[in-house]
Amino acid sequence: MDIHKPWHSLREFLKEYVIIVVGVLTALAAEQIVVAVDPHDQVEQARAALRREVRHDLTYAVLGLRNDRCYGKVLLLSEDYATGGPKPDRQQGNFSSLAST
Repeated sequence: MDIHKPWHSLREFLKEYVIIVVGVLTALAAEQIVVAVDPHDQVEQARAALRREVRHDLTYAVLGLRNDRCYGKVLLLSEDYATGGPKPDRQQGNFSSLAST
């Protein structure tokens, strides 16, 4: 294969030019085909991210349910006291969220 040869006519130059352009376009098309045909890596990354997010959300949902049960008991004791019942013992724990909506 001759790497550098002088062009003797416009026709020879255009022939070389077309060969280069077709080669570059072929390479770009092949790259697009590979990207379109093999998205498995991106799909797996998205699935892993969704699993992490769901696991995080479920953890906080379970903690929220546990806290709701505990807060509910404290609120019932406080409601009983407010309506004339016995004064409840001081509750230990983290009840800081009761101060906000």
